Amino acid sequence: MPAAAQAEWHEAQSTNFVIYADDSERDVRRFAERLERFHAAMANLIGRDPEPPSPSNRVTVFVVGSQRQVARLAGDGRGNIAGFYIPRAGGATAFVPDVRVGGRTQDFSMTVLLHEYTHHLMHTTSTFAAPRWLGEGTAEFFSSTRFSEDGGLSFGLPAAHRYAELVYFNVPVSDLLDPQAGARPNRDGYYGKAWALYHYLTFEESRRGQLARYVEALNQGQSMAEAAAAAFGDLDSLGREVDAYLRRSRIMSLRYEADQLETGTISLRALREGEAAMMA
Repeated sequence: MPAAAQAEWHEAQSTNFVIYADDSERDVRRFAERLERFHAAMANLIGRDPEPPSPSNRVTVFVVGSQRQVARLAGDGRGNIAGFYIPRAGGATAFVPDVRVGGRTQDFSMTVLLHEYTHHLMHTTSTFAAPRWLGEGTAEFFSSTRFSEDGGLSFGLPAAHRYAELVYFNVPVSDLLDPQAGARPNRDGYYGKAWALYHYLTFEESRRGQLARYVEALNQGQSMAEAAAAAFGDLDSLGREVDAYLRRSRIMSLRYEADQLETGTISLRALREGEAAMMA
């Protein structure tokens, strides 16, 4: 019988990432290209184009094969972790299972990776400590990015992985914006509602500019409650608007074409036998 074709460990290096994966050269390259396009599009949208990191400060991504292996690396005996990220001053690291680069749906592990990389990019390009709802809402917004086969991508698509909590757990917007109201980041529905509020403030024409005014007020030393009232007005009214927004049959998204996004140079090599053996 002919021997089955074996994938081998590859290393991809790009401007912002180093990737190690036991996968085909083609798929590892496409994975690196997608991450670089995501970085370029996000930096463009938020208006922060950081200087390229030094080689040692790039995010290293290990693609380790399965969710069970990710959970084992994270010390999670229940196997519930689909990916995780270790922030460091230099050489932040992410671990994800195999990420498919084809098909119409996105692996949840890719959603996790994009969520964490959003935190990484926001933290490394700002001296401002964002409120928790804003940080998580931003990360959820970008984590639902969809990549197309032609090299483009779309931001602002529905956060499908938050559907259940948005249906069954209604966290009032006022709880997100006022820490005294008691909305905890680990509360059911917190992440979904943070996504909804960020999405609404990003695309709703009648609220244009309010999110920027909110951040400016916080930078000027106002409390979260004061900044929210000054930027958004009556919070109960804002909450009703967001709830109505979630009931719409369609929501806005933003498309970037491939020719708008630079990937830079991506170098790829197969790991030597000894290097590959160390991956285990």
